[in-house]
Amino acid sequence: MIALMGLSSDKPDEVIKMSMIRGRVIENLNSKCALVKSSDSAFQAGLFSMLDVLMDMRMTTALDGMHLADDVVAALIYQTGPLYDLLELVISLERSDWERTDALAALLDLNAGIITDVYLEAVKWCNELVL
Repeated sequence: MIALMGLSSDKPDEVIKMSMIRGRVIENLNSKCALVKSSDSAFQAGLFSMLDVLMDMRMTTALDGMHLADDVVAALIYQTGPLYDLLELVISLERSDWERTDALAALLDLNAGIITDVYLEAVKWCNELVL
């Protein structure tokens, strides 16, 4: 997280916070539906989902040289796989796209109450961190 802050001296802190919230939400939703085995991969998919914005470069370039699990790369570069489904769910929440959120929740077999609780917990967690 500290490394992300160093990358973005000209970016609003909210971009970093959004990345952290995404990481936490995807990690915790994955624990509910067990789409991937690694909670680290789930967190990384969200955390690095805005790396292109933070570094002002294409995602493929931003991730070059990073040793990430294949499922994280699939989500962030190729926009495929179960972690991408979770990332897309979080993005639909951020955009208040309730129709898309409901469709993805059904696809992932998650109920709206769990999604809301996980999202609010992630916002609280992020706000409690010292940035």
